[in-house]
Amino acid sequence: MKLFRKEKLVPLLIPALFLLASAFSLSACADSGQRENREDSAYAEKVPAVVQKPEALPDPGGVGPVTAAGTQDAGSAASGVQDYGSSSPNVNLRGDEPERATFADELFAEAERDLEALADLSGARYIAVSDGQDVSIRSSGIWIIGGAASDVTVNVEAPGDAVVYLVLDGLTVRNRNRPCIYVGTAGKIYLVPVGDSQLTVSEKFRKESGRKANAVVYSRTDLTLCGEAPLTIDSPKNGIFCGDKLRILDGDYEIRAGSKAIAADNAIWIAGGNFRLTAKTDGLHAENEDDGVQGSVYIGDGSFDITVEDDGIHGQAQVRIDGGSLSVSAAEGIESTWVLINGGTLDIRASGDGINAGWKSESGRPKIEIAGGSVTIEMNGEDPDGLDSNADMIISGGTVSITGAGIDYDGKLDFSGGTVIIDGVTVDEIRNTSTHSLE
Repeated sequence: MKLFRKEKLVPLLIPALFLLASAFSLSACADSGQRENREDSAYAEKVPAVVQKPEALPDPGGVGPVTAAGTQDAGSAASGVQDYGSSSPNVNLRGDEPERATFADELFAEAERDLEALADLSGARYIAVSDGQDVSIRSSGIWIIGGAASDVTVNVEAPGDAVVYLVLDGLTVRNRNRPCIYVGTAGKIYLVPVGDSQLTVSEKFRKESGRKANAVVYSRTDLTLCGEAPLTIDSPKNGIFCGDKLRILDGDYEIRAGSKAIAADNAIWIAGGNFRLTAKTDGLHAENEDDGVQGSVYIGDGSFDITVEDDGIHGQAQVRIDGGSLSVSAAEGIESTWVLINGGTLDIRASGDGINAGWKSESGRPKIEIAGGSVTIEMNGEDPDGLDSNADMIISGGTVSITGAGIDYDGKLDFSGGTVIIDGVTVDEIRNTSTHSLE
């Protein structure tokens, strides 16, 4: 399957950042007539150097002074970033199934195209965070943010057609009760960790101006994550929240959350990456309380280690898995209206249902559909179900192995292919453990 290829874009991004850091260092040396100074030469070899020595940077051209309110204003100067507009693909996950590569391309092609802008960082601007001084970004552009500070929020309030790239260059922020990154308005936001970054909120989130942004990274608009460097998030509530569609192309994420690790209103679409998620409620959660047909989770590839107390993966309308390696320990492994598994390796340990399809949304009739992949489910509850559909069950391929429970469906069964193993025994017919029937 052709998903996002980090070997295509990341090798462009990382060297470009290194060159930018060196360029900043050399320009500072040239200005002082000390280009060959050994200290600056050694500094230029540090990557990214700009984080280590922000005072050596030239005027970034658009980052204003700290205001009386303690806000570093990044201004609204043009950055030369190509703006592809505010449109995004409207993919109907419940429609006719296209070939998988085409399907994935529809989800991620626009983001891949946008990220090619990071190959040229000549117009990028650098911000070094300081204690108690918020950063305000009000325009399209590439913003490289680094340093370590406490009580700082990077605020993005940009026009509706703005494309904003937040490049986290070894950023460490520790806040008490407000987000580390807050996006109010923008066309599209790209969050790109290129150096090990840590974002922490230690106490209950407070309300500001009548709103309660209860995630360490909180975006009200489309958000895309991509980058090879680790991003670590600790939160008393949610780790990452997106009020629209959240795309994750790649990256390394460790999130510890008091509620949900990663959440979005309309969709969570993941092309790949490494994820270590620990949460009091859900690991991945997509649900829109105001729109009964939204709320989808798509996984094309990646490595997932999810340990939560409620749902490992929750999609109000659909959860679709085409690939990847998933280890889930939860009350319910996967919960949605329609669960579709085309590939990947799933290892689920649950106490309620391993995989549950219920009447969660207005998007259609509940269904569990397994067409490929390897699904291993170990149940340890008092009255568990390995597979539980409040309507239909379709198994046409792949391998399903369930220990400690059976298969429960209230509607129709279509068992036309694949291998099903119950408590170590391969079965040719599926015995329904349900006491209800819709037929």
